[in-house]
Amino acid sequence: MEIALEILVDHSGSMAGKKFDRAKQILTDVAPDLLGCATWIGAKTFSGNSDMINSVYKYELNTKDSVKLYDFISKIKDPSGGTPIAGAIRDVVKSFKSLRQLKEFVPKVVLITDGWDTSEGDWKAEIEQAKLDGIDCEIHIVGIELDEAKKKLAQEAALETGGTFTAVSSVPSGYETEKLIDTFRNSVLSSKPKLLIHTLNLRADLKIEFSLPVDLTSEEADKIAKFIKILPL
Repeated sequence: MEIALEILVDHSGSMAGKKFDRAKQILTDVAPDLLGCATWIGAKTFSGNSDMINSVYKYELNTKDSVKLYDFISKIKDPSGGTPIAGAIRDVVKSFKSLRQLKEFVPKVVLITDGWDTSEGDWKAEIEQAKLDGIDCEIHIVGIELDEAKKKLAQEAALETGGTFTAVSSVPSGYETEKLIDTFRNSVLSSKPKLLIHTLNLRADLKIEFSLPVDLTSEEADKIAKFIKILPL
């Protein structure tokens, strides 16, 4: 299954300075992997003082032109405004809906931010609506200098969609860069189906864990569990 990837870069005022330089450096570091693995790649900056996204810069989907992507990164100017994350997610889902008319793909989002939604938007509602519309997208969050409360929110948001969360500082380091690239290669740019870990208690002193695709129905999962129970130990 091919991957459609949309990158959302927080362009709010709180990102000004070292944080925003770090966000652009992250994009530059991972660009070679993005171009090599995703079929469609889109990138947008977002900011605003309401739940509506102001897309300041765009890198259009359905192209793997490295020159355009690096040009997008270089032209992003100083950020300002609020952080309408829910609006940004809604905007991305619209792009994915348009692509769905062309071909099946795994929709994924990379969100680079230093905060959380300041527009009082409901990101959970946007994600649930996207699922109802047939767009079950993973959201992978890169948090730049998040405090503990925001880290917790970011981790919860990522896990609820089957995505990942990576915390980074505003000062580039080789270790953080390697960790982020590994995460991108193994999760963000992997088209493997999302898996859930199941635990099966065979007896008091014996249990096994196994993983199944997250989109299996409960009836299918039950059949597999019953089959495992009758296997010889």
